[in-house]
Amino acid sequence: MKKLKVGTLENLSSLEKELFDFFKELNLENISKLKISPEIDADFNDTFFIFKTKANEVIQFYYERNQRIININAWNRMSYIGKIAINRDEVDEKREKWLNSIWEQFVDYFNLRIRLMFISVTVPWRWNTVFIY
Repeated sequence: MKKLKVGTLENLSSLEKELFDFFKELNLENISKLKISPEIDADFNDTFFIFKTKANEVIQFYYERNQRIININAWNRMSYIGKIAINRDEVDEKREKWLNSIWEQFVDYFNLRIRLMFISVTVPWRWNTVFIY
């Protein structure tokens, strides 16, 4: 069983708390599929990394301009679980570090690091977009 190290995060809304609690219980070994959705624009590129569990729960990371994670969403068959995002109007280093920590654990577990080195603001994801585990 591979559990995430979720650490702590303060001042959470109810939806953020639900997502935080969801990550406390998530077993990365239960993820069965990864879909990568590059969003290509004339000026910059974004990428959505969408992980699906065996229980049909979905976790979506938004990789803004292929440089940083700015939000994580999750939902299951029945409902929206929650979202944790960086507020662009405020500087919240703790929240940004937490998002990066969760993302880095996914990157390491699913061996995405080398591929991430080859995407950027101007270079989109160009490999397989669906991986089955």
